[in-house]
Amino acid sequence: MVTTKHCCHGNCKSDSRYSDRDYMKNVIFLRFPKPHRNLDKCKTWVHACGRQDFSVESIKKDTYICSKHFVSENGPSDEHPDPIPATYNGEQIQRFSRKRKPPKPMDVSSAASGLLLLATDTMTEPHTTEAICNGTPVSDLAVSTTQPANGQCTPDSSKDNKIETVDKGVQTDFKSQEIDLLIRLRVENTVLKNELTLLKNSDHISPTSVEKRYFS
Repeated sequence: MVTTKHCCHGNCKSDSRYSDRDYMKNVIFLRFPKPHRNLDKCKTWVHACGRQDFSVESIKKDTYICSKHFVSENGPSDEHPDPIPATYNGEQIQRFSRKRKPPKPMDVSSAASGLLLLATDTMTEPHTTEAICNGTPVSDLAVSTTQPANGQCTPDSSKDNKIETVDKGVQTDFKSQEIDLLIRLRVENTVLKNELTLLKNSDHISPTSVEKRYFS
């Protein structure tokens, strides 16, 4: 028994029973993507049909859409794998029909160099040793109006009178290590985003499966 094929797109009248009619010339019928195999693509095609009484649950093994509703009028292509939405007007169809440019991958090496340069300019401090007198930098005591005339540290009843030194070079080295780690993480994140974008635009891998692969 020959299965009758009819198009589910909008108000299309394409029907395999009338293949001898003029409007059926060169028409090809294409099966819908199966929901259990490619749910995202199936939803896109269903939405393009623009029918309120048509949903993913309506998809059967003999549910078809005809080739007239694709940009090339010959079925899906690499540039336009999905049908033109039935609700689009002329201007929207023109925009939809334009050749899509592949996403431009970011130059990871340039981004990393920029981050390294920024980190060097903003975080590098001179390697100096500063004296502390009772918790107050000696440089501050030098201009303090309460400093004794003899220039000695004022005794502190709560702690021993001593001079401590703080090595700012150690602090700078620790900050540099943090910056290096941050840069590496940002570069790795950029690489993953580029791979995710490329995989999402592949006809063979659905966006849902890509997100599960990288983020689950």
